[in-house]
Amino acid sequence: VTKYDGGDEEYIVLDSSFSKNIWIPDIFIDQSIDFRVPNFHTKPASIRVYKDSKIRYNARFNFDVACHMNFANYPVDDQTCNIKFESFSYLTTQLNMTWDPDQSKHR
Repeated sequence: VTKYDGGDEEYIVLDSSFSKNIWIPDIFIDQSIDFRVPNFHTKPASIRVYKDSKIRYNARFNFDVACHMNFANYPVDDQTCNIKFESFSYLTTQLNMTWDPDQSKHR
């Protein structure tokens, strides 16, 4: 266990193996056509437990998605691919997934 104090963001870091002891939602990516977990010596994941009891689980994975594209304006086109994260078991009224507003757009 490692303790960090980033001002009002005080938390401890637990080993990723602790993830088997906490509930993690069964999320899948609707348009995914391939899914890969990077293979490193140490699993690319972390768990933070914050002072206010919030738990943040972070894991690394790669996925390929299928999106409709329009190349009519190629090579100066601009494509957008909306990626839909869902749960196998829970309704949206039971599990609400939201993006961090500071990191909602990636190019």
